[in-house]
Amino acid sequence: MLVHYRELFKKDFTGQYAIPAFNAHNLEFALAVVRAAVSKRAPVILQAASHSVQYAGLKNLYNIVASVANDPDVSVPVALHLDHGLTLALVEDCLNLEYTSVMFDGSGSDLEHNEIL
Repeated sequence: MLVHYRELFKKDFTGQYAIPAFNAHNLEFALAVVRAAVSKRAPVILQAASHSVQYAGLKNLYNIVASVANDPDVSVPVALHLDHGLTLALVEDCLNLEYTSVMFDGSGSDLEHNEIL
């Protein structure tokens, strides 16, 4: 099931486990990762990287991950994360599409520009 990022971290961490994040470039990647997570009964994060967004499109990636995550056979929580969003517009678009987490990457801008963000 597609869940907000914070849902992944509600479980007690005394079991000392990690929550992996994998780039989901297309349907095949998303299916493989989620099927593996289900087999291990483990939560997982699927990420949309900038090059994946350019290749497949932001909404297409959302639809792919949401359809895989919301399949009735998927019994683990799945989050969708924008990884290294290079513009605020991209971050905003992801939030509007209900990506469950975003990361803005201001490393390509000078310090003064990042300070006003």
